[in-house]
Amino acid sequence: MSETPEIVTVLLPEDEFTHEPDPVPNYNESMYLNGFDLTQGLGAWFRLGNRVNEGYAEMSVCLYLPDGRVGFMFGRPKIETNDEMKAGGLEISVVTPFEHLTVSYDGKVVVLDEPEQMTNPREAFRDNPTVACRVRLDVHGVSPMYGGKPQYADGTEIEVDAQNSFAKAHYEQHTRVTGTIELGRDCQGNVRWQVGPEDDHCRIQGEDGPKRGDPVQVLEPPVQSLSGVRERLLHTAVELIASPDHNYAFHS
Repeated sequence: MSETPEIVTVLLPEDEFTHEPDPVPNYNESMYLNGFDLTQGLGAWFRLGNRVNEGYAEMSVCLYLPDGRVGFMFGRPKIETNDEMKAGGLEISVVTPFEHLTVSYDGKVVVLDEPEQMTNPREAFRDNPTVACRVRLDVHGVSPMYGGKPQYADGTEIEVDAQNSFAKAHYEQHTRVTGTIELGRDCQGNVRWQVGPEDDHCRIQGEDGPKRGDPVQVLEPPVQSLSGVRERLLHTAVELIASPDHNYAFHS
């Protein structure tokens, strides 16, 4: 009886970058990152999924604001290549594989006093204000990488049906996130949150926290950085819906 081949998981620095798409129409390469600061009551998650063989990306931005509101935007911007994670104003860039990524967003978000209104997206986008948004975040790994691509120990690829595969090279990592999230007209600092020990000015003013409609001001001392997770997926058959309940980032 022949022995069962040993399977190992391989993760290389170049896996942090985009890959050559499989020749199937529903190929999807996605990255998801999040971070939460319980001190400020501030959180955010971001996702880009390149469906390059279908000619578009899935772009999601979700902000949990200290006053209980939520800022959200979703789009399917057109893309022509899988060379980068950049679409619809959202960009996720690799500075140093496994160590440092950046997230930037220049666009708009709809601001919801009652986030549960997103159960009816059409009405939520129609009935709530849309404001300019600017995000600049640095994402630093604080744990080893988890996951990778399974293959046989001798380096041979495991044959899979590309049309029906899912998460064939999934990995994730716990992270520390610092930077700024700005909302307001032309993003001139009408409402601004700054996170991270590197910058020495950011606590939201108010004895009991800010109330809806109140101006947001910046005070010292500094706040803690956001803790989060990042994740990456390479998949085709199933559309990934990233959950804001997870404190991670991924790429696949």
